[in-house]
Amino acid sequence: MLKHKWAAGPVFMVLTLFFTPLKSYPSSGPLPIIPQPVKAERLEGGLSLSRGASMVVPHEPGQAYLKSARIFSGKVKRRLGLELKIVRSIPQGGEKGNIITGEAVKKHGLESLLPRGEVPSPEGYRLHADESVLLVQADSPHGFHNALMTVLQLMEPAREGAYLPAVDVLDYPRFAWRGMLLDTA
Repeated sequence: MLKHKWAAGPVFMVLTLFFTPLKSYPSSGPLPIIPQPVKAERLEGGLSLSRGASMVVPHEPGQAYLKSARIFSGKVKRRLGLELKIVRSIPQGGEKGNIITGEAVKKHGLESLLPRGEVPSPEGYRLHADESVLLVQADSPHGFHNALMTVLQLMEPAREGAYLPAVDVLDYPRFAWRGMLLDTA
């Protein structure tokens, strides 16, 4: 009887690994975003970003939006091996399978897909992902950067690129001032 007890541990571990789902987070409950957004809703399905996917960053006063887009693109390439092309207008094939940001969302009549709600802070953003497109809307470069970091937290590796669950997210800072306590005792 003692012989069989030690074998149960390795067998259990192998079965656990075999039956563990491939998704890195559960399909219900809060989204794995830190800090938790003001409003986040899971939708059915998700977006597959594959090689050749573009990120549309249409215009801006200055280079802050473009800088955030480049940072995001670099992080996606390092983490997931997917190289996103940063472009100024929606590619010839349309918005399907791409990331559309800023004024391009309004210009192409996609704003109705974004989650409803007021964003009272310039650091806030709204984003929507479904099976065909990821939309990102922010009123400032800081909000745009925050939105992209949220998207980065939700992305996971896929066979040919990256996968993003279908979500609606509305977020902004809940407090005007943030603080930290450093206890030296």
